[in-house]
Amino acid sequence: MVGQMTERLVLARTLGFVAADLEQRGYHGHGVVRAAARVLLDVPDDRDPDGCAGCRAVLVQPHTGRRRRWCSEACRSRARRR
Repeated sequence: MVGQMTERLVLARTLGFVAADLEQRGYHGHGVVRAAARVLLDVPDDRDPDGCAGCRAVLVQPHTGRRRRWCSEACRSRARRR
């Protein structure tokens, strides 16, 4: 069982690298490859609506005004570079 999980993890990481390369080159199929990696790892894709859009950290939303999307400027710029 452990060997099988290790193989799945290696394959999912490889798919992640392929998806990042496809996205960098401008191909539109990178989302399908990322979804395949998530299915391989059984990771749900539901993001916390009150969490950071980049790292999924819990955010405290203000009572009035614009809702926050990022936990920090560093997280926002890191997500923009992806």
